[in-house]
Amino acid sequence: MKNFLSVLFLSTLSFSALAFEPVRGPVIDIAGGYTPSILAIDGGISKSGYLGYKFNSFFSVEGGYTSLLTYSTSGPATLTSIAGPEVAGIIRFIINDRVSPFVRIGFTKMALKNASNGTVTSIENIYGPTYGIGLQFYLVDHLGMRLGYTEYHLQTSSDYNAQAGTPVNTSNYYAALVIEF
Repeated sequence: MKNFLSVLFLSTLSFSALAFEPVRGPVIDIAGGYTPSILAIDGGISKSGYLGYKFNSFFSVEGGYTSLLTYSTSGPATLTSIAGPEVAGIIRFIINDRVSPFVRIGFTKMALKNASNGTVTSIENIYGPTYGIGLQFYLVDHLGMRLGYTEYHLQTSSDYNAQAGTPVNTSNYYAALVIEF
């Protein structure tokens, strides 16, 4: 009888998670965060926006644009930015109808761009896998918030005479507003 009640209780928790969120449909994810230093460049604010599709309560795919860092100095007016497209799959583990931890696995190909006095001085393509974890909280029906951490394990390509295979690893802490239709 204890086993039956345990299964019934756990099933109730699982099914109640569907109450605050749609089972499937489009997803919009708008995030802002902080990226620590990259290639001896001081850390700074990150921002991203994604569109995706939620296939069921446990899995969704999202793709969009991520700007990990924009760094500028006065003086000779130099600007460095690391940004580009990113795609990721998100696997969620339902706790209840308001909270679900998730794992994020993706891939990105970004451009590391340096400019001085308004003229682009170098561009290097960097690409590689991304891995992350976090928590998603549902505030009201169809509206949630994510708090997460993502690791970027990138390397340079051979474009623009850059030395191929140079590691460009960093991480990103973020908060995101998630709208599910």
